[in-house]
Amino acid sequence: MVTFNVKTELDIANGARGEVTHIVLDEREPPVQQEEAKIQLKYPPPYVLVKLHWTKAGQLPGLPAGVVPIVPMQKKISITVGNQQRTVTRTQLPITAAYTFTDYQSSGASSIRLLQDFDDKLFTQHPSEFLRVEDQRLEKLDAETRQWWEDRRQRRSSVSNEDR
Repeated sequence: MVTFNVKTELDIANGARGEVTHIVLDEREPPVQQEEAKIQLKYPPPYVLVKLHWTKAGQLPGLPAGVVPIVPMQKKISITVGNQQRTVTRTQLPITAAYTFTDYQSSGASSIRLLQDFDDKLFTQHPSEFLRVEDQRLEKLDAETRQWWEDRRQRRSSVSNEDR
């Protein structure tokens, strides 16, 4: 999801959703082996290609329709260290890899899809028999504790009524 108004006239704006199709590595990065599942970058990518679900951007030469490059943005922040003013520059891609919606931010989002490609058993069968039994034990203990407090409240109430 795009996290900043990059080009609002092309709908590349805060909240625009899409899929990362390619991360272009900085030329100073060492070659990456295809077998590596996780790599640590030393330099930020010069750009990331994102296929937006909706954009007014025309097809760019050499890219599929709807795919746009997203470049890092820089923000300068002035800070005071002791008696000195310093400037810190933060460089960050204006995208986030995962997202959720809150009810006050989701106006206009007609199809919210948070989970997909899951085995139905994940939702219809308990993940662990031990945890299921423990849940039952805790629910029973909770009911007993509630009943104990309710009985105690009623005894106090009846004692205070007798005193009147």
